Amino acid sequence: MNRLRPFLLVCLALTFVAGSAYAEENSSRAKQIRTIKGYFDCDGNKMSFSLPEGRGLSIKRSDGTAEYRLVPEKLDNDRVSLALLDAVTGLPVERFNASLDGKLVRGANVALSLALTGITVVRTVPKNRVEAAIANSEAGDSGLDNACCVECGGWIVCCEPSSGWCCGLECSSGGSCSACTPSEQ
Repeated sequence: MNRLRPFLLVCLALTFVAGSAYAEENSSRAKQIRTIKGYFDCDGNKMSFSLPEGRGLSIKRSDGTAEYRLVPEKLDNDRVSLALLDAVTGLPVERFNASLDGKLVRGANVALSLALTGITVVRTVPKNRVEAAIANSEAGDSGLDNACCVECGGWIVCCEPSSGWCCGLECSSGGSCSACTPSEQ
């Protein structure tokens, strides 16, 4: 037993060192995902959204007369700048500079109003290869096509998730969806 004790102590020390090195490696690979939360007025109905940074919302009239893409341009701790782009040309139609206080900001060029209620910051660690493969195979069975769309007050709004995060929509008159994309390795 006396010969086994030093061996066990060495194994315990190596486990501690390797475990802390693995934790440091994972924390260095961790990234922050910021999600913008808010709502906009859809002809008297309220469309709530959660939108991962780097993604946009597709917004179009049910009758096909207008089609836009709402994209966050700049995120600060208390303000967000969003561009409303023409979906066909990609040119800016409107800019919304909103604080995170939930107050509606009205468009000058487009009959749209929006309000932002917050930014959620989540720190994630990328999955290892086995976890990523399992997540990708499970996502293939979901049938979500990595997007969700909801009709609300004469508008059809769609969102797309980003890697490792979800987007979501909910209309006050009914209808909601969310879509997720697994983390990439």
